[in-house]
Parts: sequence; structure tokens; C-alpha cells
Amino acid sequence: MDGAGDASFFRMKSHVLALALLVGCVETPVATTTTTGGVSNDPNSLAPSLTTPESPPIVVLADDAAARIASIRCSMEYSCGNVGGSGSFATFDACIAEVRAANQRQLAAEACPKGVDPYALDRCADDERLRACGMTPGSCTASRLCRR
Repeated sequence: MDGAGDASFFRMKSHVLALALLVGCVETPVATTTTTGGVSNDPNSLAPSLTTPESPPIVVLADDAAARIASIRCSMEYSCGNVGGSGSFATFDACIAEVRAANQRQLAAEACPKGVDPYALDRCADDERLRACGMTPGSCTASRLCRR
């Protein structure tokens, strides 16, 4: 296409996109789905487990949970400027080591004898990714993460 043809094409494309967005804004009835039953081995879990009543519940080991939380938290600390220089952690590896050790202590077998609830760990991970700098999500405490 030549220069004039390109401009015309992109203008038409933007008009089509605008029309599509307007059409998408019209309220249309939506069907709702309800849950009629499911398996839950732990009534305190944030979501039903994907097991049958005869099988053991899905549990995450404390070391694995600590490593996952440390990776996500240190990525956030790095993006907030708290790693290196005058930050809270000298290096990214130092952050990982310190945060992982703290979480391993918090989720140790004595404190969390039934292991970590995988759904609670997912919520903690999501909250860590979405948190503001300087904040620590309450969903990442042992009382929230430990399977009851």
C-alpha cells in the first residue's frame, strides 16, 4: 500500500475497533452456573480439593511453599528498589535466602503439622504479586497457609 492507502486502512481499522468496543458494552443477559456438589476433604480449605473422599488431601510441603513465596516476594522487593544498594537486601540471592528461611520457620512441621493448603498458597502468591511496595499480605501468614 502507498502512504495514503495505509492511513485510510488504519483509520478504517480504528473505526471497526471502536464499533466492536461499543457493541461489547451493550448489556446482555448472562446465564449463571451454580455448583450442585463437590468433594471437599477439608472444610477449612479455601476451595474444594480435587480428590475423592477416600484419597488423601492435596498438601504442599513447607519447603516448597517457602521457596515459592520467597521467589515471588523477592521479585517484588527488587521491583520496589529494596534489593541492592541501600535496600533491605544486599543481593537478590540474599533476599531469597532470608525470606525462604523465615517462611520455612513459619511453616515448619511444628507450626504447620498438616502441611500447607495449596489454595491458600495460591492466594498468597497472587496477593504478593499485586501488593503495593512496603506492604505484606495478610494471606501469607502461617495461620492462613497451614492446613487445619
